[in-house]
Order: sequence, then C-alpha cells, then structure tokens
Amino acid sequence: MKVHLIRHGETDYNQQRRIQGHSPSVLSESGIAQAKAISNELSVDKPALIISSQMIRAVQTTKIIAENHNLEYITMPELNSRDFGDISGFSYSELKEKHPEMFEKLKSNRDGFTPPNGESTEQIEARVRDFIGKLVGFKDKYKSIIIVTHREIIPV
Repeated sequence: MKVHLIRHGETDYNQQRRIQGHSPSVLSESGIAQAKAISNELSVDKPALIISSQMIRAVQTTKIIAENHNLEYITMPELNSRDFGDISGFSYSELKEKHPEMFEKLKSNRDGFTPPNGESTEQIEARVRDFIGKLVGFKDKYKSIIIVTHREIIPV
C-alpha cells in the first residue's frame, strides 16, 4: 500500500501568522490553488481512499483531491490539528505581547510546550499511534491511501 502524506493548503490564519489549532480557519485563495496543484501532481493507484483530519481546512483540501481523482474520503479525529488550547487564534506577535513567557516556551521548545488547556506532544503521539493501528486495517482493501492533515501531525 502506498501512503501519501499531505498538509492542508494555506489558510488566512497562516498568512496572518496565527496559531490555528482547532480554530475553524478555511483555505485562502492561495490554499485552494495549492490543493489543486498537489491534486494534479498526485499519482494514485486505485482503489484508493483519502483519510482526512476533521478540521475544515483539511476537509476543503480533501474535497479538491477527491473530486479531481473521483475518490471517496473519510475523516478521522486522530488526524486533527494539535489543540493549542488557550493560545489558539493568537497571532505570534499578539502572543509575544500579551503572554511573553508562553511565546518564549513555544518558540524555544515547541515539542516540549503544552499550552494551557491544550495538547501535549505525548497526547498527539498517542492519537497518531492509534491512527496508525487503524491504518493497518486498510492495507488489504486499498492500493493507495492519501492522508490530509497538519504540520504538527505529519512528523509524528
């Protein structure tokens, strides 16, 4: 089984350098163009399935790919963006101004930093491990799996 990992297209929050987390940000015009471009570049062996984060920006990216390749998709919460809790929605400059200690922790040790009411790296890793366990169940049914998720999830 071939697995493609794709990050969602750019959002207005990305352009504004805001911490997205679970914020309901949508693709910008540039992000839509990026999703179309990656969709056109994909070489998909069928049968194939797209598995997406439940976040709006990932689902928008997924729908563009699904329509272009005539594929089904499902969403799974294990692929959702990191929950940045109380700092979600802040721009980096706002965070630096209003909460300089949190900004410094985020900047110097992103993986070791757990935002107030947010997710730790260990929590993210646990849910990604859960997802990988579920992914194994698709190997006999699909030749290709396209995973659409987030920057904080892909390295895990």
